[in-house]
Amino acid sequence: MTKKELDNMRLIFKDLMKYTKKKGLILSNPYDDIEIKVNGCKPPNNPKDESRVYFPEEKEKLFRQLNKRLMQMPYETDAYVVFLLFKLGLRIGEAVALKWSDIDWEAREIHIHRIESRVEDENGKLKVAICEYTKKKSLAGDRYLPLSDYEINLFQTVKRNNEEEGYLDGDFIFCDKEGRTKIREVDNCIRAQCRHAGIEVKSAHDIRRTVASEMRRKKVAIEDIQWYLGHNDEATTRTYILNNQGKQKTSRQIVNALSEMNGSDVLMSTQKCRNEKSPEAL
Repeated sequence: MTKKELDNMRLIFKDLMKYTKKKGLILSNPYDDIEIKVNGCKPPNNPKDESRVYFPEEKEKLFRQLNKRLMQMPYETDAYVVFLLFKLGLRIGEAVALKWSDIDWEAREIHIHRIESRVEDENGKLKVAICEYTKKKSLAGDRYLPLSDYEINLFQTVKRNNEEEGYLDGDFIFCDKEGRTKIREVDNCIRAQCRHAGIEVKSAHDIRRTVASEMRRKKVAIEDIQWYLGHNDEATTRTYILNNQGKQKTSRQIVNALSEMNGSDVLMSTQKCRNEKSPEAL
């Protein structure tokens, strides 16, 4: 069992005991006195890079499919959320919680400081709610991100669509006729459009990893990527930086990068002679 698997089990047991105490079935929570050691946990079996990021060709196919869908359904709110995720690298819950008041049009930046999450109601049941903080109430999650012309145009298009279609749910940016766009709707959109595009189905969090990986590939400093993603520590950010170019392209880059390290003219001359004597060369 990995540490993450054990942590998940601990969380379930903790919540179960908490609920049992709340209902008066037990006098105290025995979990408070339990110490569980994780030293014996096995290392996690991390998936390969290709299953956790979008390669350039996958991204282009997905973009084409999303644009095709917008040609058919120009007021498709979910598609615009997906395009924004590929630019701002937001958590999906942060994206669907954005409000128009978060945008500073003059400064060309957007304030990320709330998230859709599941919280307990007065009966102890989980419900979907907008929280005025980001993941785990992290201070690092409260951040101002710069906006390019692309994002500005995207928001203006969404605003125009909302007005034309009468989409409204308070001050929330992404809405449809049912009200505010939810995490589940965007997640379903991503998975469905991946299938329609003929690529491996990947998640919104894989988009976030792709953004981090692309930023690092373009030489953006780790600490800047950490800030952009709203991570508490650099170690977490490093787990998001993966090879998003594919094995063949990476192999070509390595071969080209080491081309000036060839140390033996004899080897190259021998290969040249073999090529000249081969049947293909005759």
